Amino acid sequence: MAEFFPKTGSKNKPNKITNVVIEGRGNYVNPTAENVIVNGDSNSIGYNVKDSSILGSSGCTIMAGLKNVQIINSSGVIATEDGMVCINNTVENTLLLKTLVTGSVDAVSIFQPNNTTLLIKVDVIGVSEATTDNYAGYHLGFYRCESLSTAVMSLYTSDSFYGNASSATISTSGQFIVININGVSGAMNWKIKYSYQII
Repeated sequence: MAEFFPKTGSKNKPNKITNVVIEGRGNYVNPTAENVIVNGDSNSIGYNVKDSSILGSSGCTIMAGLKNVQIINSSGVIATEDGMVCINNTVENTLLLKTLVTGSVDAVSIFQPNNTTLLIKVDVIGVSEATTDNYAGYHLGFYRCESLSTAVMSLYTSDSFYGNASSATISTSGQFIVININGVSGAMNWKIKYSYQII
């Protein structure tokens, strides 16, 4: 049976109402969370999470301070960024809100839960400043990480279909896989697009 817990806000905002819906067993929702739905078992919602949901999932976590996160039909997923959408343990169509210009270096940083394997696909997409249209970019390859203690292996070499692609370098930092991408050549702006699957 669903549990519905409307909570009043702090004394500074006495009219504020926080809505939380919890279904399942062993779920934790921090009291500061707002507009959150949890359906499943052993899930966790962190401090000050907003406008997010975990549906039909188990053992998933939305880290503190995040908003607009959706996790559906997944297990063991840890959300670490705003706007993350994970369906069937696959995070898709995440576009970094950073512009990758010639001479710069940017990075994709992906959290790897313990005892999992990550399959990662990374591309850069050209963006026109004047029209914000997306243009063909670079497929930087697929990467597989068995664990944080093993090297990340590129399953496919980089292949460019617009200009010349710069290579990416792979490393680990704590429990994160980090893919550093050098700025591509040309006057066009670029953004990084990536998806990954947790298996």
